[in-house]
Amino acid sequence: ISVPEDLSIVGFDNFMLSVVTPVQVTTYEVDQDRMAKESVAQICARIRNPMKKRDMRMINGDIIERDSVRKI
Repeated sequence: ISVPEDLSIVGFDNFMLSVVTPVQVTTYEVDQDRMAKESVAQICARIRNPMKKRDMRMINGDIIERDSVRKI
């Protein structure tokens, strides 16, 4: 099996191994700083008000295109 001719691969989190493999892996990079800040804010809000309802936050990221996905 050849990448990307036979199989496309996409990673997550822009892990450092994405660039040291024979074929550099396309990846989705999350905004870890923003994710951490939002998490701490949620924890602090729950400490201040334990009855606060849980909610979900969407943290956007970016696709970093490399060599592991074939163009179609």
